[in-house]
Amino acid sequence: MPEGEVAQPGEFVAPGPISALQAVSRAGGFKDAAGVSSMVLVRRGDDGKPQAYAIKLGDLLFGYGPGTQDVELAPYDVIYVPRSPIQNISFVVEQVRKLVPFGFGFSYLVQ
Repeated sequence: MPEGEVAQPGEFVAPGPISALQAVSRAGGFKDAAGVSSMVLVRRGDDGKPQAYAIKLGDLLFGYGPGTQDVELAPYDVIYVPRSPIQNISFVVEQVRKLVPFGFGFSYLVQ
């Protein structure tokens, strides 16, 4: 079940084995704001408690690193795709703009 910055987050039943990248694709793919290099896989541990694992599908998508591979999902796995750090900054700036009663902007002086 992909959650977070995917086009159609939610639960689905796979007819057979499915990988993390296939699950994201089935959820409509990544949104523009997705942080593909800092995704989290939440899986039930042997004790039944959830355990979180970092997965880097961004490495797989862009072909980085030898031996980079997709993760096969187990029943009840959850993949969380966070917002990218740049998008987080953009979100904070937009929230501040809503709170501040005057306009502000950024400018650069090139000498």
